[in-house]
Parts: sequence; structure tokens; C-alpha cells
Amino acid sequence: MKWFSKPELLPAHAKNQLLGGEHLLAWSYHQAGILIITDQGIIDVLESNSLRYPWNQVLSATWAEPNLVVNCTAVDGAPFSKTWLLNEPGLVPVAVRDRVTASLLIDKLIEVDEVGPVRFIAHRSNQGVLWTTITDESVALHSEPARSRIAQALANLRSTLGV
Repeated sequence: MKWFSKPELLPAHAKNQLLGGEHLLAWSYHQAGILIITDQGIIDVLESNSLRYPWNQVLSATWAEPNLVVNCTAVDGAPFSKTWLLNEPGLVPVAVRDRVTASLLIDKLIEVDEVGPVRFIAHRSNQGVLWTTITDESVALHSEPARSRIAQALANLRSTLGV
């Protein structure tokens, strides 16, 4: 982005992806489309569709020019990463960093007996505080005793931190 240059307007087909009341923070072209950063999340506008990544599902992000890597959790809780090669990043990396920082309340790795390390993450959202738990082993999620131990560890953490 050049100093004192007028920012390019978001193309109309991408602007149509914004929901009512959603505020545009930054955007950039990437290798396959347009990446939009809003107060609600990240929107990846592709040729045939668009994908949304709400802030309460974004765990972390890293910027190593020209790549923006975002680590998320899927609806089922499984972690995944998404990488975008940004043409001219502009304010996108700053907006993502600010939003991830603002939405993340707690990110704590705790060793849970007979389960192993579990990451407990609390996000701010419109619905209040949302918790995500991530285990290194997906086997732990298929066992009732493991799920019970994780739930107890989460309850202990929440009462200790008051969240």
C-alpha cells in the first residue's frame, strides 16, 4: 500500500457478501479471490462461493509476507489451518491481529490425567464467552471417561478464572 494513495474500493460482488450491520475493516486480493476482514470474521470470496470464518472459531493467525495463516476450529471442534497468499495485504494483517487479540480471552494448555495435553480456549462472542477444547489425540474425544475428565478440567478452570 502506497502512502497517501486512495484505497481501492471493495468490488461489488465481494461487498454483497457482507451481512446487514457487518463492518468492513480491511480487504485484499489473494491467489484465488478476495479476502475480507470484518468485525464478525473473515470472508473468503471465491469465484463460485464464499466461506466465512467467525472470530470465535479463529484460534490464532500468523503473518509471514505474503502469507496469512489462520488456525481455526471447525464446528465439530477439529482444528484446521487456512493459508492465503495476499497480493497487496494493506491493513489485512493488522486487522486480523487486532480481531484475534480482541476475541481471545484465555488460551491455556493443561495436562489432563489419562487424556494428555488439552488446550482450553475462551472467546468473546455476541452470545457471551464460548469455550473450545482441543486435544492432541482425537481418540480422547471418543471415550466417555476422557470427555468427563476434560469437562471437569474445564469446570475447574472456569471456576478458578471466574469466566
